Amino acid sequence: MTKYPIFHTQGNHQEIGFNLGKKLGKRLEENINYYIKKLDQIGGIDYSLLQQQALPWLRSLPPEYQVELENLALGADCSLQLVAKWLYSDLCLEGGCTSFIQETSSGIWVGRNNDYLIPGIWGYITIIEPENKIPLMLLGLEGGTFSGTGYNKERLWLHYNWLPGNFPGGIPPFVLHRMALETCSSVNEVEYLVKKYPQDSGMNLFVVDGSRGDYAVFECSGKKYEKRKPEGEKIVGANHFHFPGLAPSDISDNQGSRKREEMVCKLLTSLNDPQIPDDYISILGDPTVEVRGEDAGTVYSCVVCPGEELIYYSANPYPAASQGSWEQIKWDW
Repeated sequence: MTKYPIFHTQGNHQEIGFNLGKKLGKRLEENINYYIKKLDQIGGIDYSLLQQQALPWLRSLPPEYQVELENLALGADCSLQLVAKWLYSDLCLEGGCTSFIQETSSGIWVGRNNDYLIPGIWGYITIIEPENKIPLMLLGLEGGTFSGTGYNKERLWLHYNWLPGNFPGGIPPFVLHRMALETCSSVNEVEYLVKKYPQDSGMNLFVVDGSRGDYAVFECSGKKYEKRKPEGEKIVGANHFHFPGLAPSDISDNQGSRKREEMVCKLLTSLNDPQIPDDYISILGDPTVEVRGEDAGTVYSCVVCPGEELIYYSANPYPAASQGSWEQIKWDW
């Protein structure tokens, strides 16, 4: 068993939420209160706005996820308003991330640094088996039924990097991410969802179909998106747009993002015969790639071969890529 705790829940959306809530118990409320408190300490939170808007926002989510969250709160004896605040507070924040996909003789591999806030709380795995849908795994927070990183039983890997831009009326990227994992088994099916459901913020969506050996990165900006092409059997992305027509007019150039991406490209090109996962871990932990702020930085990292069901994960200690305890995840669907 992995040192990173695995929570397993299954059934219809009501049962998924309630069973997970029962397993978490009072920890759910404690975790949410800690999360919101830390966000306030780091960047400040408008509590009045959070109180007014969180629950109405939750009521705008797809009905099945509303049911799931209602029962998550019920199972943990936690207020739904608090659960709504937890998810809604995340929408107000900007994230980082540096990622790559590379074709090798041993398959298609993914490297990912998730750069975010509150180091030390991201070392959890949630496996969800939805009734009449595809079983999936989410990496990140304890009790999280949404995430920016995941894998499903069809050997489809999905994660996204934040991109700037606010587009009212769309769905959050983490909701699209969950929808795709439980309904898609190919890159084309993910692209169909990207077209169908505009997102409320920008994202670089990395997709690898391990069963077919197909992969893509979709650069998304509200209702618009572009599909990036590999460059030398690899795609590297961080937190800036490659297609000028997608970038909002009021954003400034992200030099930090560009430098991280350029360094990953350089380091990958220098590998003639990569020793995986070690060489990829070294790239993610390079001081010019990994983010090492006091309250924000590389909170978890992954090296993954979706086709071979290999997932190496690190979340603690911080920063995760260079200092974390890397471990191969072992699981059953």
